[in-house]
Amino acid sequence: MRKSPLALAITFSIALIGCGDQKQVPFLGQWVGQFDVEKVKQGPDSATDRRQHSLRGYLSVRLNKNIYLMHLEGEQQQVDITGKWSYKGNQLTLNPDKIDVKSDGGAAGPNPNLKYVPDADLHEAYMQKITLNLSADHSTLKGLATTIAFLEGTHNFKKE
Repeated sequence: MRKSPLALAITFSIALIGCGDQKQVPFLGQWVGQFDVEKVKQGPDSATDRRQHSLRGYLSVRLNKNIYLMHLEGEQQQVDITGKWSYKGNQLTLNPDKIDVKSDGGAAGPNPNLKYVPDADLHEAYMQKITLNLSADHSTLKGLATTIAFLEGTHNFKKE
């Protein structure tokens, strides 16, 4: 009987862990998703504004030294976060070590026609721990309510 790619990946992950902690296997791998904005506390707060303020990207949870990499992009900014992860039960906790925020626009500054969060506010928000809950079927990670500058929302990722 032929195994699905997901089953092969899980088998391979378990083989890599060997006698180690197999409960961490569901957290490992590549997750795609975003910071979903649920409320804009400054400026217009329409569904379109919330969607345009969202940060989209991925989360890579690696077994090697329990490190993670999160990459998120807004309309004119990118955020790269690296750090260590840990878990307890069905919760994954991301503890950042390094945050790199890059904005488009150079010396001219941000484009006033596109959504933008001040770099310092993004940096400050992503210096905090992020807690994500693993779904029962191990297919999604959903964050707790978070505030980034004037945005309220949650981080949501889906197993790739």
